[in-house]
Amino acid sequence: MQQLYIFFWQRKINLALAIFLLLNIILDIINQRFWLNDFKVYFEAATHLRNHENIYGELFTLGSGYYKYSPFVAFLFIPISFLKYSLAKIIFFCISSIAIITVFYYFQNWLHYFFKTEKTNNYFLIPFFTFLICAVHLQRELHLGNLNMQLICLLIIAFHLIIYQKKLAAGIIIGIATCFKPHFLILLPLFVLRKEWKILFTTIISVLVFLISPAIILGWQNNYNNLSQWLVTMQTHNAGNEGNEQTFLYMANRFFNLPNSTFVWQSLIALTALSFGLLCLKHFKDEKGNISLQKTDFAMEYFTLIAIIPNLVITDTEHFLFAMPIIFSLVTFLFFTKNGKLISAISILFLILFGLKINDVIGNNIADVYLQNSVLGISNLVIILLLNFIFEKQKQQLSISK
Repeated sequence: MQQLYIFFWQRKINLALAIFLLLNIILDIINQRFWLNDFKVYFEAATHLRNHENIYGELFTLGSGYYKYSPFVAFLFIPISFLKYSLAKIIFFCISSIAIITVFYYFQNWLHYFFKTEKTNNYFLIPFFTFLICAVHLQRELHLGNLNMQLICLLIIAFHLIIYQKKLAAGIIIGIATCFKPHFLILLPLFVLRKEWKILFTTIISVLVFLISPAIILGWQNNYNNLSQWLVTMQTHNAGNEGNEQTFLYMANRFFNLPNSTFVWQSLIALTALSFGLLCLKHFKDEKGNISLQKTDFAMEYFTLIAIIPNLVITDTEHFLFAMPIIFSLVTFLFFTKNGKLISAISILFLILFGLKINDVIGNNIADVYLQNSVLGISNLVIILLLNFIFEKQKQQLSISK
């Protein structure tokens, strides 16, 4: 009982999250909407994989219910695929809930680790405001049964392993996440810039090992065929136009009339990479051997790269949950530092815009305008830029723990 009291009362954000999670599953069950269609895709693909059946090009659910992930992901879901789907989706919902609560647990720890704050109301208010900003995306994540919160949880755990010098374990975890979403390969140049060779090579080797692991049950040739089909499926998905409204390429075409071409896409990627490289060089120049600054600068670089992913690839709105660490950090800076009225007002505006797509509140028509005009993608980009600007301005004045 005492442990429950500590968990739910001393860390009140856990109580708020528990209520939110319970309401989600109860309301979906009452409204007969507890479908978890994305999870059903993983579940059915795993069933097909263990039965040596095709997993690509098969419509497993309505809508975009095609399996687009590596054979390794389906391989991991094989144990749960032996259960009835009605039970399996409840277990998966519980796993997602644990991931969400774990992410917010780390957020609260960051308040003390990076800012030396005492356990005040801010231990509840800052995570709670972060939750409110991301609530609509969390609700969609839970309703669809997607994996983004599990992945961001893994990447946060990997980050903590890195700063505690457990780099082999961190590389393995990042390798697992990369097999789910190859977008996380975006982290590899950071490891090169930081000369984190152990993390780099462990990640690469882990990815290779995990991708060939389904050959245990499929055989080498069948696994190779699946990997080939996976690459074709990814190329087809990324060549489409549906779901690209929040990407830099779509924004360049809509707002600046730049052609929707491979050259423009590559140019935008190169510009993003160059900007990030300059940011890293600025951090390296400022560090001068200060270990605590190295940790905070690395955190900014690491989570900035993760947060920018939904602006670079065709994806759904719940994938902007990758920006949660950046959003939490910006909210924290707004609480603890003096940034001027203009910066604070702009930050608050775009934090609100980030979480504004609540169809029942703003209506479907406004929600469509919101998406078609890339409001979410623009908000994500502005939040990233604001946080990095405030961090560069304030880091010399902040008391950052070692």
